[in-house]
Amino acid sequence: MNAIHKPINEQALAGWIDADMLYKGIKKAGPNFTQKSVVDAINTFNGYTADGLRPPINWGVDGHGPPNNMGNTVPSGTEGCAAYVVATNGKFVPQFGRPGQPFLCAPINPNPPTLDPQYAYLRPPVPGEVLPPTATVPTTSPPTP
Repeated sequence: MNAIHKPINEQALAGWIDADMLYKGIKKAGPNFTQKSVVDAINTFNGYTADGLRPPINWGVDGHGPPNNMGNTVPSGTEGCAAYVVATNGKFVPQFGRPGQPFLCAPINPNPPTLDPQYAYLRPPVPGEVLPPTATVPTTSPPTP
């Protein structure tokens, strides 16, 4: 973004994530790819994190379906994750998460009534940690081609 004198912002980040996923989908689909083969390849991505920039997504499950009550397009019974921060003295201070586990996740559509441990869990899981059955995303991500 600096090279073309454009601001680094959330829209630029979203564009990078979209381009990264498209690139990985084309690579996985092979040299004679079609739109369908790229979509099919992307739908196999489990645990896609954009190199840790976003909570993991199982694109074949969480990426499609009717909107939930927050406007996100996800089928019923899947999970939603977010990293919460508070600005304190000019710095972002993580909330709810732990070091190495910044994302708070819970089943959505419908959303849980509270974010207590009965419903919520942290991502990425630490080795040996068992996620609840509502977790729809494994811990793997497509490799960088």
